[in-house]
Amino acid sequence: MALTATAFFSRPEGEISARAEEDFFRSIRVRTNTTKQTVSGRLGSLDSALIAYARRTSTPINNVLDVGVSTGVTTRELYDALCASGYSPSVVGTDLMLEAAILALNSYCKVLTGVDGKVLQYDVLGKAVRPWISRRDYFTGMVLVRSMMRAWSASKIRASLTREREPAQRVLLVSPKALNCTGITLMEDDLLARNGAFAARFDAIRAANIIGLNYFPKETICAALNNLASYLSGPGSLLMVGRTRDRENHGTLYELDRQYRLNPVLRVGRGSEIEDLVTGVRPRG
Repeated sequence: MALTATAFFSRPEGEISARAEEDFFRSIRVRTNTTKQTVSGRLGSLDSALIAYARRTSTPINNVLDVGVSTGVTTRELYDALCASGYSPSVVGTDLMLEAAILALNSYCKVLTGVDGKVLQYDVLGKAVRPWISRRDYFTGMVLVRSMMRAWSASKIRASLTREREPAQRVLLVSPKALNCTGITLMEDDLLARNGAFAARFDAIRAANIIGLNYFPKETICAALNNLASYLSGPGSLLMVGRTRDRENHGTLYELDRQYRLNPVLRVGRGSEIEDLVTGVRPRG
């Protein structure tokens, strides 16, 4: 059984096993209706390729953007890999949903909610109860229980979130490994909305398992790529775009040239499935 949010966020980092951490995040469905999980070591080959090229070309990597960090486990791994290779990076990790709150509804029930009020987990007498309804619930009768809990808690959650004072414990839905690292800054950000604070800021960007043909139509992918390209610091900066399939990574590393074109310089596996879209990006005139 997964830990409750209260238990997870109150325990010191060393007391939570990797399996317990994965189980906790796997039990949470965010507003995109996907579970929040990232397997440790998943993006190692992409990171190794980026670092090997940067070292071979003497490319400085001071500021790094990691997009779609999920739990932040692989963000910490990227940071550690860069440090082990002699860099001293400042890493910004972004995701569409990171902020949440733990609210006490009464003496025996707490909820973990997003800032939009969506229930991510019920905590009933210290036991984690998922809010979402599965097919099995229709056979066991739990569909009625979960529906009643949702109806009962809705007004209480709205009231707590709209109070002027802090409603309860504010948390970030990321691994303590990333949260407690002083070289990593974590924040919510929408890849499809250009962030002016990121303009021409990053020497290297990693976009793994976030912009693929299975996620968005081509028009949306191009908009996201234009945003990412505008965040690169200038000629020589690097963009890694990759995807994990059948436990293998396939990605392409691009370098921004003096004409502000993204040129593929290295491939991992079969390369990125959207390589033609990336090379068509023109972030600046």
